Amino acid sequence: MLIIADDLLLYMMTFEDKKDIEHLKKAIKLPIALGKTNPIKHIEGELEAYFFGNLESFKTPLSLRGTPFQKSVWEKLQHIQRGKTTSYADLARAINKPSAYRAVALANRANPFAIAIPCHRVINSNKNLGGYNGGIQRKEWLLKHESKFQGVII
Repeated sequence: MLIIADDLLLYMMTFEDKKDIEHLKKAIKLPIALGKTNPIKHIEGELEAYFFGNLESFKTPLSLRGTPFQKSVWEKLQHIQRGKTTSYADLARAINKPSAYRAVALANRANPFAIAIPCHRVINSNKNLGGYNGGIQRKEWLLKHESKFQGVII
């Protein structure tokens, strides 16, 4: 994964094969250098715990840069339990915008924090996986991985 952070906050966490450094520099508007800050060390530990099934939700502080609508979607995404899914339409209803399911899908696509803000847990109303910025095979893998730990007390 490619993780971008300063000394206090995470700004982006994306799959390495999706990176475009020039685009990231423009989007983040911060200089990018190699190294490990405390938030990067913290998220690495959380990712390890997540992949071993020992993490229900992420606590590393995130810098949420987006529109108020996007932020409302990202906030709701963080409340979808591990091993569970919801639909774009249900998510739209949850933010009191029942007709905005397409906008919810676009907000999912703009999610800058793969896995930590679990947009992979959102599927189509017909139970098909729908899209995923990290690739549909990765979405399917993440959902299968999480289903192994559904109901496990941490």
